[in-house]
Amino acid sequence: MEPFVSCRCSRRWTLVSLGAALVPLQALAQVQQQPIRRDMQVLVDRYAGLLVRWAENPVLVKAAQKSSDEGGIPGMTPERWAALKPGAPDVQRTLTSEAGRYVDKLDNLQVNKVVLRDRHGNVVAANTKVVLYNVRHRPVFQTAIRGLPWQQAYVQKDVTTGVDSVQIAAPVRNAAGDVIGVIHASVTDGQ
Repeated sequence: MEPFVSCRCSRRWTLVSLGAALVPLQALAQVQQQPIRRDMQVLVDRYAGLLVRWAENPVLVKAAQKSSDEGGIPGMTPERWAALKPGAPDVQRTLTSEAGRYVDKLDNLQVNKVVLRDRHGNVVAANTKVVLYNVRHRPVFQTAIRGLPWQQAYVQKDVTTGVDSVQIAAPVRNAAGDVIGVIHASVTDGQ
């Protein structure tokens, strides 16, 4: 297995427009960080290997390529995504597409979120409505889109699920070996 790159997020404030209001998202990146216990790291390593294999699934490769070529969901912006309810048609397409159904099967007691992103960082498929439509600026995406698996260096609450987790990511490649997207997941010890 390839070595994983880990990093720590900076403590800068990020602002996202939610309709007319600006909301500081420091809480998204800077919730309480905890060290990864040895038994948790064993679990993370196991799922990191699985994530690399899941990234090779033809359904996910096809979906990432299509979204990359089309630039994501037509007309979608991070602000519009944030305002959508989980039952909105655009959200439902990410959950019920063939790729969405595949990643939904991957979630279990130890993996509480699985997300497929295109090469631009846009959500393509997920097992839940994720908080962020685009993550191109976040470490979970930046390392994997360069072709390297990635692991968060600590445990913290997942911004979507609220569960203490370690984030992992792997590149999604087409048949030519080009990186066309990223699959990422939240691993928890299920306690």
